[in-house]
Amino acid sequence: MNNENYIYKVLDVKQEFEITSKPRKKAQRPQAVAEIINDLLGIDESCKEHFVMLGFNTQLEVNVAYKIHTGTLTATMVHPREAFQVAIMNNCSSVIFAHNHPSGSLKPSDADIKTSLRLKLVGQLLQIEVLDSLIITKNDVISLEDNDYLDNATMEDVANLFL
Repeated sequence: MNNENYIYKVLDVKQEFEITSKPRKKAQRPQAVAEIINDLLGIDESCKEHFVMLGFNTQLEVNVAYKIHTGTLTATMVHPREAFQVAIMNNCSSVIFAHNHPSGSLKPSDADIKTSLRLKLVGQLLQIEVLDSLIITKNDVISLEDNDYLDNATMEDVANLFL
């Protein structure tokens, strides 16, 4: 019998997790978020790019931290399906996405901006607010939201996000 020809009936959806000894914190500014991310996931000194998500409860306290993808020296891939999966499973009301730049440059690439805009749009559809998208280096952090990279999209830009 070939199982590939049959429909799978999902009996349960489970996730593996580690309970940390860290108390929940409110993340109010990009530097504080970067510190939480580095404390939990340690991406600031990595020689590879890592794309991560912090999920928040309705009180804006960090509820979950998740490393979505580990990439190469200069790139990481992310798809909205994987980016929001853990946020949905953990009932997050909002999220912040972040990735590191091993080069030390805080300048967002076109791909960084396009990915962040796509995730913000998908978050609106899912009613999970994307509070920010950060780029973290060993010594600093930049907020794409605070620097208006996420608010200046035209309808044409939004349409091109899915091409």
